Amino acid sequence: MKHVMILFILLSSLVFSQTYEDVVYLKDGSIIRGRIIEYAPDRHIKILSGRNVLVYQLDEIDKFTKEPLPEELLTKRPDLSDKTWSLHLGLGNPRSLNLMGITKDYRTGKKGSFFLTAGLGIDLIGVGYSRQSNYNNNGLNASGTLGYTGNSLVISSALSYQWRIASQGFISAGLIAGAFENEEGKNSLILPTISFDYRF
Repeated sequence: MKHVMILFILLSSLVFSQTYEDVVYLKDGSIIRGRIIEYAPDRHIKILSGRNVLVYQLDEIDKFTKEPLPEELLTKRPDLSDKTWSLHLGLGNPRSLNLMGITKDYRTGKKGSFFLTAGLGIDLIGVGYSRQSNYNNNGLNASGTLGYTGNSLVISSALSYQWRIASQGFISAGLIAGAFENEEGKNSLILPTISFDYRF
């Protein structure tokens, strides 16, 4: 459980760092956007803006805040329609009951795909179908998977929401339900999921 919490904190900080920026409002009306890399109390701040490191004395600054990235920067990310491989890491993922795995999509249009998946967890291998409201950006995902545990079949279905946090990275969170059989008998479960997905 401790490792799951550490993973959740790391993924959350990754989301925050990729979707927010530091904004410095100067008393002369200028606005500087970037990432504050040094803060010297009662003296100055250094902000990385583009490729430039700028230094401002605190008496020049009206305020500085952390604000969401402008929407136009988030939407200028590259089209991932031709990126059909995904690496997953987390507590479950949008396709299967695994802690880590790899998936290959076979697109059937802008929103749907058949997929093959393999990983470590309950599903060692699996096949399924996924429907995404936005393959390239934030949106809902729904999937159904028929997998194999090594001893028996497992059927699972997931509903999650994905946030694009980098040019090829996503955070997904939602619910997954599954049914499988092992030496203890038939099992069913419903679990929350959170995962980081890298598409290539």
